[in-house]
Amino acid sequence: MEVEVRRARREDFTAICEIAAKNSLPVPVPERATLKRFRNIVADLGCDLYVATSRNSPVGFVHLTYQRDLLHGNRARMLALVATPTSVLGVLLETAYARAQRRKCCDIAMIPGVWLPPVSVIGTLAGWQRCGDALRFDLSPGAGQS
Repeated sequence: MEVEVRRARREDFTAICEIAAKNSLPVPVPERATLKRFRNIVADLGCDLYVATSRNSPVGFVHLTYQRDLLHGNRARMLALVATPTSVLGVLLETAYARAQRRKCCDIAMIPGVWLPPVSVIGTLAGWQRCGDALRFDLSPGAGQS
């Protein structure tokens, strides 16, 4: 399956809801406040919301936010990683790694949530380490990420 990943657009709200529904995940209610929140996320240059498409049909999305940390440097946090089929998860993860590195982040953290794969799935991927209830992917040079 050939997959392209692009930055989310305002009109992607319905597609993201459909992807969540296909994965039996909670779907945001398309009310005024939710749509405004989605538009704000898409327009926010301080976070990344990317959509994976195959044959012009959305098949997954990843959402990252960023923070500055005085002690460690920039850090990324993954809030969503959803795809159907699951083979698209790897493509979205590679996009997340590239985006976080471009923002000079030292790591990506993931705290289990409804729009994230189970810890058991991500924990088996190369480079992810358990840190309490969260998972962490080290992006520092020489960390040996895949």
